[in-house]
Amino acid sequence: MKKYLNYIAWCFVPKNKLDDAITSYFKNIDRKIIKEELLEEYKNNILNDVAKLNAEYPRCTPKEVKFRSIHFSEDIALDGLCVIEFKLLVGNESEVKS
Repeated sequence: MKKYLNYIAWCFVPKNKLDDAITSYFKNIDRKIIKEELLEEYKNNILNDVAKLNAEYPRCTPKEVKFRSIHFSEDIALDGLCVIEFKLLVGNESEVKS
């Protein structure tokens, strides 16, 4: 069973309240691990939460986000945020033995 790691690759300084809210949201879920069977529901929750943030800050330009696969890997990126780069990185299925 695959697992995915939430990962923020980079983050710019927010320029408005929507950017600030989005940055805070993704920092709260950074470095969490998601099981493969929950992945689609998790991605839908993220898209719905971004839509709610768009509605909460109507004076800011809304973010049109979508998930896409990253070339030559099973990783997934979220496009359309501009202020932050968020990825779901697939974990290696082998276990570390200590």
